[in-house]
Amino acid sequence: MKLTLICSCGLLLEQDGRKLLVDGLTDELPPYESTKPEDRQRILEALAPFDGLCALAVTHHHPDHWSSVWTAELLRRQPDVQILDPSQDGVLHAQTDIFSVSFFSLPHVPTPPQYAVRETFAALISAGGKTVYAASDAVADAELHRAVLGGRHVDAAFWNGQMLSFASTRTFLAETAVQNFIYHIPIDEKDVSGIRRKCERCFSRSRAELPNVTLLETYPTSLEL
Repeated sequence: MKLTLICSCGLLLEQDGRKLLVDGLTDELPPYESTKPEDRQRILEALAPFDGLCALAVTHHHPDHWSSVWTAELLRRQPDVQILDPSQDGVLHAQTDIFSVSFFSLPHVPTPPQYAVRETFAALISAGGKTVYAASDAVADAELHRAVLGGRHVDAAFWNGQMLSFASTRTFLAETAVQNFIYHIPIDEKDVSGIRRKCERCFSRSRAELPNVTLLETYPTSLEL
């Protein structure tokens, strides 16, 4: 399986020429990087590297994860693409021609009142004998994620930076995946939010505890499982 981080939290998964996009068709929500206009156009027009798209998965309805306008436009242009959106349709398990996707409701990390969303969905995705866990904006709670994974040791897992902040979650990262990636990191040069600096600082201080953890700070970044 090939994975590409196309924006702050947008993941493109590819297996046998078929592709699944997770949180990769977005609006703007600074300081997070949205889908680049040129990538959005390629998605809508089914141009490489977004040709062969079978589904768009949406973990929740914050603008940096989802766009109602662009999702509707995608469906208009490519009606065969499945929209997997559990917060809208309540469907927690889906199967495309290649990918198996299960969603798990988890509390969202605390947000400013204007962006209040209590729930996000972590996605467990399997294809080609590989399994990927995308935690999206779920709270940094090792026991909650351990319960979701139910003893699974996944090939790759993607987490927000808060997972670096606590000893319990750092220990959990070491035991739960072959490769762990911290994504959803702002790339603005001034880093007014301080989120990127906090991620880098936590990672630097705890690197000895995190032998299988990588910070994803540039886009696009491609990985092979």
